[in-house]
Amino acid sequence: SSSSSSSSSSSSSSSSSSSSPSSSSSSSSSNSEKEASVVRTWFYSHPHVLSALYLLNPMVIVTCISMSSTCFVNSFILLCVYSSLQGNPPKAAFFLALAAYIDFYPIALLIPITILLSHYTRFLRRWVSVMTPTLFILYTAIMMYISWTIMEFNWDFLRKTYGFLLLFEELTPNIGMFWYYFVEIFTHFRQFFTFVFQYHPFVYVIPLSIRLRKYPMFLVWMVIATLCTFKAYPTVGDTALSISLFPLFHLITSRMRYLF
Repeated sequence: SSSSSSSSSSSSSSSSSSSSPSSSSSSSSSNSEKEASVVRTWFYSHPHVLSALYLLNPMVIVTCISMSSTCFVNSFILLCVYSSLQGNPPKAAFFLALAAYIDFYPIALLIPITILLSHYTRFLRRWVSVMTPTLFILYTAIMMYISWTIMEFNWDFLRKTYGFLLLFEELTPNIGMFWYYFVEIFTHFRQFFTFVFQYHPFVYVIPLSIRLRKYPMFLVWMVIATLCTFKAYPTVGDTALSISLFPLFHLITSRMRYLF
């Protein structure tokens, strides 16, 4: 009888130990499903609330009054996110290419958008991970070719647009951090710190994608917030986009110890 009781106890303990990893995996999957359901609820059941948070934001109104091109970049980013939630890789890649064509920095959203599409599309994840970057490169190449044709077959527009952003030649004070640091940097260190500061917004993408791969929409928002913080020439409209999307994640923020 003692041997039978010991065997039963050992079997129960082994079954409980084997069920613990499965329960943890099921809890993580349930958290991902909760986040997905919350995002879908806000985008599909409360479109007026989300649009009001963006359109009635004073920073967005100021951006529209100033006739900034940031309005178009934000619109293309939102359309890209919306297309990703619909599971449409061609549309998502197209709108992301438009945003990156205007501002360059949204190219950092390529990996988060691919992860977001893999959670909502009906295609295989491997197919999405290949198709989305390929379509993004194709759309960007087409727009570059059209620009090259309009500029009479001259590539100087790259130096005057993307080169102006990457080389940071204008030190006019703004709401960013670049101008403050570069005013105090010696001339012979300028190229090195230009490289460091420019790749700084992109260096967070891979670790964030690894850590937040189960929360793709929150990952997209984190990258957007990082870009608006570390861009060379940030505007008020960049901050307005991240602030307007923040209420989507009340399920995640409710678990934060330090909400600020």
